[in-house]
Amino acid sequence: MFIKTEIPCKRNTPQRAPNVFQPIKLTRSPIHFLLIIENSILDVYEEYYYNLDNLTEIKLMISKSNKYIDYYFVFIFVFLFLLLLSYKWLDFLRHKKDLIEAKVNAITDELTGLNNRKLLNDNDFIDTHTNEGTAIIAFDGNHIKKINDQLGHSFGDEAIKTMANSLKIVFRESDYLFRLGGDEFLAILPGCSSPKTIELMDKVKLEVNKHSIGGIGLSISCGAVHLEAYESISQAIARADDALYIDKLRGRNWKIQ
Repeated sequence: MFIKTEIPCKRNTPQRAPNVFQPIKLTRSPIHFLLIIENSILDVYEEYYYNLDNLTEIKLMISKSNKYIDYYFVFIFVFLFLLLLSYKWLDFLRHKKDLIEAKVNAITDELTGLNNRKLLNDNDFIDTHTNEGTAIIAFDGNHIKKINDQLGHSFGDEAIKTMANSLKIVFRESDYLFRLGGDEFLAILPGCSSPKTIELMDKVKLEVNKHSIGGIGLSISCGAVHLEAYESISQAIARADDALYIDKLRGRNWKIQ
């Protein structure tokens, strides 16, 4: 706010002395002070008169426009503060997204897109999704070595991806599918009954049997158990592996039911 004072001479003087304007000193930044001086040249003032005594009168001239300068700078400050805050928030969200993507990539198998065995070492996952009665199915592809030897490892990788896609087709989104390595897979099925587990195993066999790589038909063996109250997830997987090898001894097209 820019204020001017006018102190005229005594009232009984025949001719009024010229007005003397004395700007009141204000504590402002240099830029703010210059803006006041520039705007005051063509500014409009509100006039206020005060009588100190019978001989002295004070005239105050208050700028109508400069009194909004303070609000202008406050607005600029708030705007810049909000802009900085928005930038920091977006940077935080990007950082959080990168961390989530890094964590997902760390537990995802690059070839098939299934979970890898690192997720089985996550205590939060184990505590949340492996309760008593959870079905665990172990899978192992048949003749993958034959495909690698006769056709090359690129065809073997294609066979592994085909098996993984068959698992995705059969199982629910709420089920957890893993590639443990090579052509070994694992399915963890929360809340899945024994009859339903057997039905799903047969569906996986039929789905895989629909495909062939380089003229070699694909097949898969499997074995299932239900997690007991006394055992760990690794113990249950070991029992599922035992059931899987029994299935392998029975032949590639043996129907579980």
